[in-house]
Amino acid sequence: MRTITLLPAIDIKDAKAVRPVRGGVDQSIGESDPLAIAREFIASGATWLHIVDLNAAYENGENTSVIKKLIAECGGVKIQVSGGISSVAGLMRALALQADRINFASDALGDVNWLKEAFARLGDRAAVSLDVCGEQVQARGTGRKFGSLLRYLEELSAAGCARFTVTDVTRDGNLQGPNLELLRTVAQHTDANITASGGIATLADIAALKKIKGVDAVIVGKALYANRFTLGEALAAAV
Repeated sequence: MRTITLLPAIDIKDAKAVRPVRGGVDQSIGESDPLAIAREFIASGATWLHIVDLNAAYENGENTSVIKKLIAECGGVKIQVSGGISSVAGLMRALALQADRINFASDALGDVNWLKEAFARLGDRAAVSLDVCGEQVQARGTGRKFGSLLRYLEELSAAGCARFTVTDVTRDGNLQGPNLELLRTVAQHTDANITASGGIATLADIAALKKIKGVDAVIVGKALYANRFTLGEALAAAV
């Protein structure tokens, strides 16, 4: 059976780790120090971390210094950064972090030509968030609506996007299981790699994702913090 890469998520707001629900913010988690959580994930075997700057995503400040410290002190794992990366300024901020992958926000779809330039510069270090409601792409941070999912899949794939991070926004943070049909649809319309995000609640969900061709990674957040399973169990299910 195929294996997929598992990225435990750390969402940061006002320098503390929090739990997002449908793109909004729930309460702080038990251990609210992002660096302490990162160290716990690494000790449990994580090889990637998904770090989200929620302040930047909601245009309410940023956590650059916190994330920079986290990356500097978490050698040996790869880092994907996300949150508010939808402009040249956001990209410059992300590049300064020297992360292994930059996950562009759905808001970046407002200027596809700029994204094309970013793909040429970053290659497989670039990923684009496709936050989906029904058959439409919308931005979780601003609520801005962009239009047809299939349109953007075709346009961005042709432009050289190497990876899409696909989230059903109605399931994000709700532990209802991933939208497998959505992920199958995306896989049918692009040759780019796909990171599944949103709704992961059980180890069976991870096993189901492994069966979808094109899905080679999964972001897991609330299920870990809600103790639905351990990171070690999730990593074992992913291989």
